[in-house]
Amino acid sequence: MNPLGRDFFSDPELMRDPTPYCPAQYEQGPIFPESFKDVFMVSGL
Repeated sequence: MNPLGRDFFSDPELMRDPTPYCPAQYEQGPIFPESFKDVFMVSGL
């Protein structure tokens, strides 16, 4: 499953280990919208 298709803020598995989420997030660019909470995620400059 695509890690970006899971809620970063409430998925218990991602809360324990966000490692799968981070590379997928970086591929989206330094800032991208997180669709579950209607916020923007910042991964770099």
